[in-house]
Amino acid sequence: MPILILAVLLLAAATGQARVINIVEPSLGLAFTETEVIAHAEPAKRALLAQLRRSGRLGCETHCARVAGVWRALHPVIAAQRTGRQVDVQLVVVRDPQINALSFPDGTIVVSESFIDRLVLGPAELAFVLAHEASHVLLQHERQGLTSMLALIPSRAQRTPRDVYTEIEFNYFAMSDAMQLVFHQVEREADELGLQLAALAGYPPHAQLRFLEQASARDLPQQSMLSSHPDMGSRLESLRRTLPLAQRLWEVGLQ
Repeated sequence: MPILILAVLLLAAATGQARVINIVEPSLGLAFTETEVIAHAEPAKRALLAQLRRSGRLGCETHCARVAGVWRALHPVIAAQRTGRQVDVQLVVVRDPQINALSFPDGTIVVSESFIDRLVLGPAELAFVLAHEASHVLLQHERQGLTSMLALIPSRAQRTPRDVYTEIEFNYFAMSDAMQLVFHQVEREADELGLQLAALAGYPPHAQLRFLEQASARDLPQQSMLSSHPDMGSRLESLRRTLPLAQRLWEVGLQ
């Protein structure tokens, strides 16, 4: 499907009605500004999309209706979240076997049809994946990660996001254990909020968990702007503890 047609389809899909409730608290005490973090990630985003465009892998072909249907239900729920800032979440569908799903701080979410095919993602599983990535944006996890990494650097000199990433890369082995704890925490936060957002959008929480169960069985790697993910077993265990709340939100979303 041509990119323009896909964009129109997704825009039209996003105008559907949904039961919307704010369940996100604004992130406080973060280093750097949102503008700085977005600007730092922008070149990587543009380079990725340009590469996909040149290779003819930008846009959907086989799962357009499924993706649009899930986005129609999910987008109003995401847009209703009050994080203390304006978030314009946009979905980009690609066809690249090297890409699963990822998000950028400006609200761009990328998902690959190859990923959908590989895990045979149904609507509920796809909703969880997209809501997980949206949660990284809503919770400003890129800024959270930078704030935590900045605290690991002894120098008090003023630094940009690029400086922090360069310092961490240079001293990775000395800082990796502390960084892993931070990154695992933000992934669990995105899992929990993603489960709740998709539940509000009408997707049964137990059905959503099939994604992680399948990924665990296949030992599937994932991309994220920040991280090494926790192992799938611990993610499933954590999410099962939040199922009662997600179940209630699902029931509210159906009313």
